[in-house]
Amino acid sequence: MEDIIRQLIDTIVSSPRIASGSNFASKVYRDEPILFTAPQMARYTPPRIADMRRLAPRNDKYGYGVFYKQARFMEEYEDDFDYRGEYIQYSSTYEHMTDAELRGYFTWRAKVRKGVVEKTSLSFAFVHIYELLHCVGAASPEEGFHALYRFWQRYREHDQRIDPYTVVWLRDMVLYYDLDPALLAALPGKAMDDAMTVALNYREHGAETLFPALLALSSYKLAESKFYLTRPDEVKEAVCRVFADVSAWYDKAKNKSACDHYFGRMRSSPYFEFKTVPFGRGIPRKNCMVTVNPWQRFVCVDGNWTLEQVERYGKKNDRIGALLKMVDYLLRQHHGYKSSLQPAKMSKVLRGKIEKSLAAFLQERAANTPRTIAIDVDKLHGIRTAALATQSRLLVDGAETEAVEATGAGKKNEPEEPQSAPASGASRLSGVEAAFLGRLLTGEVYDDLLRQHRVLLSVLVDAINEKLFDELGDTAIVEGAAGPEVLDDYQDVLKGSIGQ
Repeated sequence: MEDIIRQLIDTIVSSPRIASGSNFASKVYRDEPILFTAPQMARYTPPRIADMRRLAPRNDKYGYGVFYKQARFMEEYEDDFDYRGEYIQYSSTYEHMTDAELRGYFTWRAKVRKGVVEKTSLSFAFVHIYELLHCVGAASPEEGFHALYRFWQRYREHDQRIDPYTVVWLRDMVLYYDLDPALLAALPGKAMDDAMTVALNYREHGAETLFPALLALSSYKLAESKFYLTRPDEVKEAVCRVFADVSAWYDKAKNKSACDHYFGRMRSSPYFEFKTVPFGRGIPRKNCMVTVNPWQRFVCVDGNWTLEQVERYGKKNDRIGALLKMVDYLLRQHHGYKSSLQPAKMSKVLRGKIEKSLAAFLQERAANTPRTIAIDVDKLHGIRTAALATQSRLLVDGAETEAVEATGAGKKNEPEEPQSAPASGASRLSGVEAAFLGRLLTGEVYDDLLRQHRVLLSVLVDAINEKLFDELGDTAIVEGAAGPEVLDDYQDVLKGSIGQ
């Protein structure tokens, strides 16, 4: 078939009639074929690519310096080649590509520079990123940063595998080229940094600001909790109260702050820019320090970079997650929620701090919550009917009484039937609640009672206080230095109520 095509081309080119025609008379001929067969097109190497190949020494064809030199040489080159293949090469350079692959790459790159970002081989996308890291195609390093950022935003719509690499390399551009650190604000992670700032400045923020920050940091997805969805306001206030109390406790400790507990201490480690990139642009680096935020900074001394940051920086936080999960667990127990939850693993001391803080919160919330009166509208009709019937009986009884008094047959001084007194708060206590209150009044230990009935101390105290409130109009059991205790004003009354 190729011989037939060659004969056809030779016939067209050698025909005197065609050669003398107006289409050929004004042409300037060069020493290259006018027509190509498909195999010839596939093997054709544009002169610019051939010249680029010669820039690579035989003994260092894949060196990083070679890539930068070739990238500058091919900075303005464009091609128009229909490449249908898939190019796969880790940390690729031009020298790794065949001529056809190079032509396919430069054809795709020409479209990118005109605003048409099409999906291509992932290795092609990385080669273009490598060019922009060297500021190839950009007038300045800052322009190169913005060009890479725009390309990343467009191409990630096709393939998000470039995300983790591009984010790190954009940051490296700021460090290497000494760009304005404010450019880092455009990169992912800023929201986590802001949340961390709010959490560690918990004294300055209310629940409306602190709670979303904790949700952003927490490894436990509290916002998806079924219990949270039933009582969002209570859970939000409880979480913020407990977090603030526990954080204040850590900040008062001698050897550990809240930041140390949640995020770890500052650690220093060597840092290498443009890791895995064939980076060959040599710029002398001066001694400097780039502070991203109080918990992350980069320091350059004698050309060597060091990263200083807290251990658990930029990640979902397991310790904050454990705190939020424990609050969710304890609140479910307090309200007797039907769906159980496994408590988070933590030290007994920390759990005790959380339980104490939550108990104080629930007690204050109960004291400040106004009593609500529920009216069952459906029962109003029955009440009205009963009232009318009572009214009718009273009218009849009144008439009969008048008749009896008129005849002198009425009975006088007949004793009334005794009425039962309403049940007191103490009489409404359950068996375990009465037993616990009795031990509390006599100073006996009650740990075995809690274990036997599997009840949480704070939950039991809240239940007793709630039942006694109607009778006493006050909270009877409060948190003392050694644990819960009954106020002196109510000890005699309560001892009589439970028969002591």
